[in-house]
Amino acid sequence: MADSLLAKLGDLTFTAEEQDAVVVAPDAVAIPAEDFASSLVGKVVSPPTIDGSRLIRQFRSIWKDDKVLNISEINQNFFLISFASPANRANVLKRGPWDFQKYWFALEQADPNRTIHDYSFLHMCIWVRIHNIPLSLMTVALARVLRASIGKVIMTDTRLEDGNMGEFMRVRGLIDTSKPLRRCVVLSRPDAKASMCPLQYERLPLFCHGCGLIGHSVLACPTTTKVEGQKFQYGAWLRARLPKCSAARPRGRLSIVDDDLDVPVTVDLAPEGPSVRPDSNAANASASAPEPVPHPAATDPPRWCPPPAGSVMINVDGAFLPSARLGAVGVIARDSSGAVLGGFAKPVPVRGPASSVEISALFTGLEFTIANGWPSALIEFDAAVLVNKLHRPTVDLSLLGDLLAPSRALIAASHGCLRVGFASHSANTAAHALASWACHNDNVISFSSVCPELISRIVHDDLSSSF
Repeated sequence: MADSLLAKLGDLTFTAEEQDAVVVAPDAVAIPAEDFASSLVGKVVSPPTIDGSRLIRQFRSIWKDDKVLNISEINQNFFLISFASPANRANVLKRGPWDFQKYWFALEQADPNRTIHDYSFLHMCIWVRIHNIPLSLMTVALARVLRASIGKVIMTDTRLEDGNMGEFMRVRGLIDTSKPLRRCVVLSRPDAKASMCPLQYERLPLFCHGCGLIGHSVLACPTTTKVEGQKFQYGAWLRARLPKCSAARPRGRLSIVDDDLDVPVTVDLAPEGPSVRPDSNAANASASAPEPVPHPAATDPPRWCPPPAGSVMINVDGAFLPSARLGAVGVIARDSSGAVLGGFAKPVPVRGPASSVEISALFTGLEFTIANGWPSALIEFDAAVLVNKLHRPTVDLSLLGDLLAPSRALIAASHGCLRVGFASHSANTAAHALASWACHNDNVISFSSVCPELISRIVHDDLSSSF
C-alpha cells in the first residue's frame, strides 16, 4: 500500500506547507535502538495471504525455549518478532530456514531506521550438500573456492575429528532466492577430468519444479506451461532427506569459513536432539488420544499401496459427530517408498449432510498438494459415491455436485497433475485416524516428515503390507 501511495505522489507538485519538514527528536518519540537488537522482521514468501494469527500461535509454541516475547503482524504476511535477548534472536536465525505451511518464512535483523518496505528478503541461509567431490578436494579450502558459485559460505561441517567430511561436503551458505536454485557445480582441474557435483538443500521450503524459484508451486507458476506427463527441470530430488534423529542443525565439528576471517576456526558442538520442528501441537496428540487399532477385513485389499515412482499419494478422510454437528478432516502424504512427507488434521465447519465433510477433506487435500508443489499426485479417499460423481463427464446439478465444484475446478486447472481415486477403508486408516482425533479433540495437528504417535503404528503397518 505504501509503495503505491508513494508512486502516486511522485509526479505531484507540493505546497510550501506540505514541504515544511517536521523536526523529530529521536530521544523524545522513538523506540530505543537497543530494543531492536533482540528483534527480527519476518515475511512469509507466498502468493496467497496467510493466516497471521495461526502463524503467531504456531511460532510462539516453536520458539518458546528461545524466549520469544512477542510476535505481531504489521502488514500482510509481514511480522515483527521480539526476543528476550540478542542471543535468543541469533539462535533462531542459526536454526533456519523456517517455513509456514511449506512457504519460506524469511527472517532478517530488525533495523530501527528502515521501513517494512526496505527489507528485500532475498537471501536464505541454508545447509547445502555437495555430492560427488573427489576425495582429495573434500577440504575447507574448497569451500572457500565454491563461495562464488553457491553464495557466501558461512560454515563448513567437517563432521569428523580428522577433518574427513564423509560422502558429501556440507556447507552453510547464503543463496540468492531471486535466482533459480542451483542444481550442480562443475569442478575443473588441469590434471583430471571435470567432475559434475549435484547439490541438495536441507529443509528447503516450497519451490517451483518448473522455474526453480522459491515461493510458489509449479501449479501457480506464471512462466511454466503445464502439460500432462511433462518432465520438469527441477524436482523433489533437490531436497536432502534428513534421518529422523539428525538435523539441519550442525553437529560434531564445524569449521567456520567467513569473509572476515583469515583462517578457519573450528567449533565443537554437542549433539542435539531431533530437528523436526512441529508445525503445531502434534507432540501433544499422543497424550490426549488413544492410538487407534483398526482391524481391516480379510477380504480388503492391502492397507495402503504406494504410488508410482516420482508421484505422491495423499490420503484424505473426514469424520463427523452428528450429535454435536462437528466435523474434521485428516490428510497424510507419502512418496513411492512409503516415507511420510507431511500432513495435518483440523476441525471444519459442517455445511450440509455428513458427506460434505468428506468433500471438505478432498478439497483441503487438493490445496495441500498444490501448496507443496508436487507435480504428480494421486489423492485417494474412501467415499466411492463422491469419487464416481467426480469422474462423471455430465453436469451434476445435485447438492453434492455443487459442493464438489471447487474440487473439480482445482483438478481441471492442474492439467492432469492431480488425480483422484478410491481407497478402501483399510487403505485409508491413517487419514481416518487423524480426522477422528481432530473431531473428538476439536484441535489441530500439523506435521512434516515425522508423523504424530497416534498414526505411527498405522503407517508402519501400511509399509509392512505393501513392500
